[in-house]
Amino acid sequence: MSSLAQDAPGEAEIASALQVELPPYWSIDSVDVRASLNDGDAVQPRYRQRFVANVTSNEDLFVQSPRDSFVGPFAVLTPAGPKGDVRSLYGIAHSTLSLGSWRTEFVMENTVGDWGKPRWTFADPSVVMGTARADRMLAVLREWERTKEELVSRGVAGGGASQSASPRVRWRMASAFPGEMVLLGDRGRALEERIRVLSGGTMELKFFEPGALVPALEIFDAVSTGSVDAGWAAAGYWAGKIPAAQFFTAVPFGPSPGELLAWMYHGGGKELQEELYARHNLYAMPCNLISPEASGWFREPVESLDDFEGLKMRFFGLGARAMEKMGASIRLLAGGGVYRALELGTIDATEFSMPAIDKELGFHEIARHYYFPGWHQPIAMGELTINLDNWNGLTDTQREIVEAACKESMLRGFAQGEAIQFGAMQELQAAGVTFHRWPDEILDALEAAWLEVAEEQAAADEDFARVWASLSAFREDYKLWGELGYLN
Repeated sequence: MSSLAQDAPGEAEIASALQVELPPYWSIDSVDVRASLNDGDAVQPRYRQRFVANVTSNEDLFVQSPRDSFVGPFAVLTPAGPKGDVRSLYGIAHSTLSLGSWRTEFVMENTVGDWGKPRWTFADPSVVMGTARADRMLAVLREWERTKEELVSRGVAGGGASQSASPRVRWRMASAFPGEMVLLGDRGRALEERIRVLSGGTMELKFFEPGALVPALEIFDAVSTGSVDAGWAAAGYWAGKIPAAQFFTAVPFGPSPGELLAWMYHGGGKELQEELYARHNLYAMPCNLISPEASGWFREPVESLDDFEGLKMRFFGLGARAMEKMGASIRLLAGGGVYRALELGTIDATEFSMPAIDKELGFHEIARHYYFPGWHQPIAMGELTINLDNWNGLTDTQREIVEAACKESMLRGFAQGEAIQFGAMQELQAAGVTFHRWPDEILDALEAAWLEVAEEQAAADEDFARVWASLSAFREDYKLWGELGYLN
C-alpha cells in the first residue's frame, strides 16, 4: 500500500463513516490517508486503506489511570444492524492528555467493500484478528464498554477521578470570530478552558469556528431555537431583532470602561439585557471587554465632511446609523468578509476593531489612512448567549461558574487589549500607514448625528428608549464623580 488508489474513498468520506462508527463523545478533527489500494476490480472495488485519524475526546477510553498518555492497540465496539450484532473498530492508538482533553491519533487499516460498511483490521501486523492477544484485548474492552455509561452517569471521569454530583454539561458554542483572532476569538477559546477548569471537568463549552455550526449572523436564531447551545459574538449583530441590544456592544461617544461596568452591574444594565434576550429564549451576559476601537481605514484622506457623502463603508453598531446621517452608504459584514470586500472595491472604507486586530486582518495592505479615535466604540463588550432552557437546566453552582468565568474574561480581555495596541501601531507605522486624528469639527458633527439617531430610535422602539434613558440617567449622575474623581 505505497500509493493512493484512484477513486478510493477520500478523507472526507472516511471522516464521515468514522463519525458514524465512533461513540458520540468523540469528535473527528482530521483524517490523513497515507496509502490505499484496490484489491478488487473496477466493477467491484475493494479498497484497503491505511490512514491516520486525529480525534478529540474528553474521555480517556483506553486506560483508567492518572497517566497522561497511552500507546497501544484499541478496539471500539458499537451496535450495528437490526440483529443487534456488534461492529468492531480496531487499530493502534496514541492517546495524549492535553488541557483536559484526550487527543488521539489512530493508525488503522480499513477494508471496504460496500463503502459505508467498513471492516476494520489492525494496522500493526503483530496484532492479528483471532490471535490470543487480540482476544484478550477485546475481552477487556468489551467489559470497559459495558461499564462506560454507568461511569459517566455517576460523574466519574475516564481517569477514575471523582467529580461533582452536578449533571455533566457538554455544549457547543458557535463563534462569530475565528479562534485565532486576537482578543475577539482567542477570548472565546480561553472561556472554554476556564469553564472546564473551574467546573473540574464537568462542564464543556466547546468553541466552534465561524460557519462550522452556523454562519456568524445566524447565531442568535440558532441558540434561540436550541439547535446550538451557546453563542460567542457581539450584541450589535442582532440590531435587526433587538434594536436596543446594540447598547450592550458599544455606545457612540459613550461611557468610559469604569462607567460602563458600573452601569451594567450596579445601574440596571445587565438586568435590561437579560430581560430583552429572555423574550427570545436566550440568556445573555457580557463576557469580554474590548479597548477603544479605531475609527476606520480609508483609501484616501478625509479632508472634510463632504468626503463622507456616497462613501461605501463597512460599519457596525449604532455608529453605523450616524455615518448614514453623514451621507455614507453602510454595509454590515461579518469579520471574515471585510478584507475581500475592501480588496474588490465592494466597499471604499471600513472600520472593524482596534490596531492589534486590524493589523492581523491586513486592511493596511489596501487602505493606508487610519483614523482615530473610535468615537463609535470608545469601549465595547462581547457577549455570551446561552439557550434559556439550557441555562435554566444548570444548577446554581454551574450558573455561578459561567458568570464568574465571564467576569474574569472581561478583566483579562481589557488588560490584554490595553497591552497589545502600541506594539501593533508601531508595526503599522513601519509598514507605511498614516495615522490621523479627527479634527474637532468632524467629531462634533458625528456626535450631533448620533444624538439625532438616538432620538429617532427611541421614538421608534420602546425598549431602545428604556435602555437609552437608563444609561443616560446613570451617566448624568456619574458626572459628579467622573469629572472630579479622576485626573484629566
